[in-house]
This record gives sequence, C-alpha cells and structure tokens, in this order.
Amino acid sequence: MTSGERRGRPAPGTFFRISKEQTDGELTNKAKGKVKQAVGGLTGDKALKREGEADERKGQVEGAVEDVKHGLKEAVKDVKHAVKEVAK
Repeated sequence: MTSGERRGRPAPGTFFRISKEQTDGELTNKAKGKVKQAVGGLTGDKALKREGEADERKGQVEGAVEDVKHGLKEAVKDVKHAVKEVAK
C-alpha cells in the first residue's frame, strides 16, 4: 500500500483492486450492501435500502478491525526488532 492509500481505496488514477488484507466477510458484506441498496432504491423499498446500508457499514467495520489488527502486528514486530537491537 502506498502512503495516503487506505485499504479498499486505490490511489487516484488507479483501478480498484482487492488487497490481500481484505477479508471475505468484508467484501461480501460490502457487495451485498451495495446490491440491496440498489434494489431498494429501484423498487422504492426503503427497508431493503436501509438493510443494504447496514450491511455495507458492517463490511467497513470488519475492514477497520482488520486494519487495527494488522497495525498491531506490525507494531509488535517493530518492538521485537528494537529489543533485539538493544540486546546486541
């Protein structure tokens, strides 16, 4: 990932790509939410549209949780590396 690029949001001028960090649940919920929102909007079904919005938010939350987990893993690696350097 490049600086300024968030997972799931490609840099300007690039095509959308799925990163390895994205979970199946995240992608499924986002896609399911988009479809429900579209169908709800076309049919006038406000409940279905709201359900789709909730599914999409669920996918976004799952993505944020994965981002935090990834950040913590990287921080642990950095601390381990720093401890090894100090121990030399």
